[in-house]
Amino acid sequence: STICPGFTRTQILSEAIQATMARGKTFEKAEAMYAMMNREGRIIEPEEIAETVYHIIMSRNLESGLAYDSFGKVIGNKE
Repeated sequence: STICPGFTRTQILSEAIQATMARGKTFEKAEAMYAMMNREGRIIEPEEIAETVYHIIMSRNLESGLAYDSFGKVIGNKE
């Protein structure tokens, strides 16, 4: 299984936001710029990724080809 959450609230994203702010954007505009690039239109929290991983592991369906969203909800079958 592969998890591709998009921009997640981490130190790396914080540094990217700071770099964007250094180019003249406010924090709110810099964060919104990254959030808009995520399918959900917001920054993903690390806990959401952990919950998704947990859900996948507990489902014991690792080979099924199911696709999950950021909240562990099945959103499609990739087969």
